[in-house]
Amino acid sequence: MKMMSVLMSLSLAVSVFASEQDKEKISRAERSIAPEGYSWCEAPAVSVSILKPDGWYVCEPIYRDGTYVFRLTRETPEEGFHTGLTLNVVRDVKTKTHVQPTLYAAYFIDQKQKSARQIQLFDFVELAEGIKRCGITVEQTMTVRGITQQYTVHHTIFANDKTGTIYIFTFGTPSDKWKEDQPIWNIMRQIQLNTHF
Repeated sequence: MKMMSVLMSLSLAVSVFASEQDKEKISRAERSIAPEGYSWCEAPAVSVSILKPDGWYVCEPIYRDGTYVFRLTRETPEEGFHTGLTLNVVRDVKTKTHVQPTLYAAYFIDQKQKSARQIQLFDFVELAEGIKRCGITVEQTMTVRGITQQYTVHHTIFANDKTGTIYIFTFGTPSDKWKEDQPIWNIMRQIQLNTHF
């Protein structure tokens, strides 16, 4: 199967690869066409590529409690960050949670609806190779670097019941900066992932 690019209602472009070989061939070509001011950043341990704005920091990936965590941040990440993207990937979700990844995604969204002010909800969309996507944008109060303020946080979840993997992409920024930072998220959400991971 050839790579498919799927444009979703959320304007999230996901490149889906059938195999590592296809990924390698295509990823080299696509890396050369990253938008100006961005470059492709790999999270090879989880077969994901994300567009990173120039000047942003790539944090050392962490693997804890069965979750792979990868972050791209505007600020130096040592004491937390105000604007950035966090990717959490969990494999074998059913073994760990006793539910399929799609049900876990629904639960995650439900918890966000209960704990934060919902701005927009994105229902499940069937993509390719058994992957479903959903999302939510919320506003919530957080304390980062000693500053308590409102943040606008967007969560996009890809759930693959076939492989048992869930990907949770979270982009957050202070709410008073959302209008200027949303275009950055609109570019960063052009994600590449391998459907067989």
